[in-house]
Amino acid sequence: MSSKPAGSSPSSPIGPDQRSLRKSALPARPRAVLEAILGKAGAILEEGLINALNEFDQQMFRLAEQALDQVTLSLARLRAELERDDGSDDSPRAA
Repeated sequence: MSSKPAGSSPSSPIGPDQRSLRKSALPARPRAVLEAILGKAGAILEEGLINALNEFDQQMFRLAEQALDQVTLSLARLRAELERDDGSDDSPRAA
């Protein structure tokens, strides 16, 4: 990992909290420490959110597959029931 404070390179995105730290009246060293802490905390939160979203995505796919299996099973049962009813009803239906 780099020892530079978060947001110190011109190409890195700077969040509103970092802008307010940069504009603050804090001396350079405490400000750099706070920026580094903010950068690390952001990275930890980002990793946690990514993991949570990936797990949620996998769970949604599992649930969708289960729902599809249940629908397929229900349709197969209904089809079998309809075929059984059609085969056993040889007499004309009363109107």
